[in-house]
Amino acid sequence: KAPADCPGWDKSAGVLRSLPLPNLRSFSRQSALDYFDNSWTLTEVLFASLQTTDAFIRQPYHQLRHPMMFYYGHPAVLYINKFRVAGLLEEGIHPYFEQLFETGVDEMSWDDLSRGRDDWPPVREMHAYRQKAYAVVRDLILNHPSLDKTEVGWNDPAWAVFMGFEHERIHLETSSVLIRE
Repeated sequence: KAPADCPGWDKSAGVLRSLPLPNLRSFSRQSALDYFDNSWTLTEVLFASLQTTDAFIRQPYHQLRHPMMFYYGHPAVLYINKFRVAGLLEEGIHPYFEQLFETGVDEMSWDDLSRGRDDWPPVREMHAYRQKAYAVVRDLILNHPSLDKTEVGWNDPAWAVFMGFEHERIHLETSSVLIRE
């Protein structure tokens, strides 16, 4: 969605504001969809600031994080992988991407970074994957029976939806810091 068409758009200020997480004890499909659209659009706006392929694939100077391409693809992949584990989705979208972008940085493991990696996909391919993942998540929010009830707990399959939301928000924060570096 264009920022001006997204939940959280402040017309008077001309900015997209972050929405609060829906209450997991009394949410609606619409509140979940609004939060998802808001988070997804904030991510797209942030990554639109990267103007070159190099900005996506260059390793940060401190070598402590993956290139920005990882942070662009990882939240979308997490939705798909977690939905499959939770039984909300049977098939993935792109098995290679769902493996490549699956695991982030573990601060206790010094060998899990993608140093020198030159096989990151083109930005347009990751954007296309994100568009497909967006459609899957949106359809699940609107139609999956696990979201028929208005309360969700950590044992519910629908917990994966809300976990995906907050995971994306965490990476939005991380990515904004990495871009500023």
